Parts: sequence; C-alpha cells; structure tokens
Amino acid sequence: MARKKYSFDEKKIQKFLNEGRGKGTGPDYEPWLKVQDVPANSRTHRPLGWTTGRLHHLLSDLERNYFFYLDWADEVVDIREQYPLLPLEETISIAAEIGIIHPRDPHTKVRSPMTTDFYITVERNGSRHCIARTIKPSEKLNNKRVLEKFEIERRYWKARGINWGIVTEREISKTVAANIKNLHSKRILGENLKDSPVIDDVLERIFVGLQVQQHTSVSGLLGEISKDLDMSVGDCRALFYYLAAKKL
Repeated sequence: MARKKYSFDEKKIQKFLNEGRGKGTGPDYEPWLKVQDVPANSRTHRPLGWTTGRLHHLLSDLERNYFFYLDWADEVVDIREQYPLLPLEETISIAAEIGIIHPRDPHTKVRSPMTTDFYITVERNGSRHCIARTIKPSEKLNNKRVLEKFEIERRYWKARGINWGIVTEREISKTVAANIKNLHSKRILGENLKDSPVIDDVLERIFVGLQVQQHTSVSGLLGEISKDLDMSVGDCRALFYYLAAKKL
C-alpha cells in the first residue's frame, strides 16, 4: 500500500504534469514533490513563506534551515522548492552521454524526473537572476551514486546558464536558522495589537534601552517598557518579536 502511494510510474508522472507541478511563480508555484508524496516517517516541514505567501514543502531539517535563510534574505524575491528537471528526456540524454544510470523508481523501475531542492530568484541592483541550490549533508558527498546524480544536475543547469551549487550543514548556522524560525510566526500580530498605538513607543524605547545598555537581558528591558507603557509583558514581548521579524 505504501509502495503504491510513494512510487512513480508513467501514469503518476503524467498526473503531476497535468496538475502543473513545477510550474508557476510566487504564491502560484506548485512544487514537484509535496509533503504528502513522501513516506510519513520523513522529516518534512510546511512553513508559510514570508517571501511567497504560500506554504513550502520541505523534505528535511536541512532544507528547512536553508529555507529560513532564504526567506530572511532581502535580495531573495522568489523561492521554488522541489523544482523538477524537465523535460525528463533531457536528463535521460545527459545521463546516457556521460555513461551514468538515470535515477529510477526503486519499485516500478520507471525513470522519474529529478529535482533540485531550491530554484531561487534573486534581485540585486534592480536586476533579477536565478540560482539553483541542492541541499545535502556533507557526509553524503563521498557517495559515488550521489555524485553521479549531481553531475546530471550540474550539466542540466549549466546548459541553461544557471549558477548551481551544493549547500551542506557547514554553510548553515543552526543558531541563525533557529533564531529566524522563532521569528517566523511572529510577523502577524493578534487582533488586539494589530493597530496598537504603542507600537512606535515600544520601538523607540527598545532603541533607547539598547543604547544605554542598562539591561542584561531582553526580558528585563521589555519588563521595564511594559510598566512604563502600562501594558502586559506578554503584549510587549509580542510587539518586540513582531518588530524584530519585520526587521525594524
């Protein structure tokens, strides 16, 4: 039963194509693989993206951590995950050309589309371009089969003039990713604070408090601000995280 659900055959590939998987941009993009398309014991995540305004389908903790980096970066204007290398015939041709066996579904033996973990649109100095990034634990980089599939991927993107690279856990700070994750759900204020007249006051007092450096912790600073403005510490903390998530 599980094998049927998570395996690929020609019928399923065509179904995904008909659904528009791998097409669209921004909030309209449809990833080739979604959380429900992989085994239930996989480490999957579906965070709501700030950049795109849609749920992202991430298939590992490492993908999630890198996603938070991308979603925080001002220069990133679109994030497309699980991006398919189509048409399938092209990667099959690349594999044949360099004498590598093209990936096949282990159960159906059907050659299935490969994917790149992230296809990213970046804007710098008013100009936009795309880059492709594959996420992989560094311990896997000595695996011959992994490197063979990377070579197919590299040639696919080179033919399109797209900068492609590999990102491992060595390039991703767990601390930074965790901090961004903690802020990720804080960009939306509760109804009681959405139009609060004290937002500017809290922001100003945070700046003043940080400049005079009288406090050893954020909690101490927020405690004092909440007393000065006659508001609850919880509301003050929510505004602090909101302002941090908005990079104010």
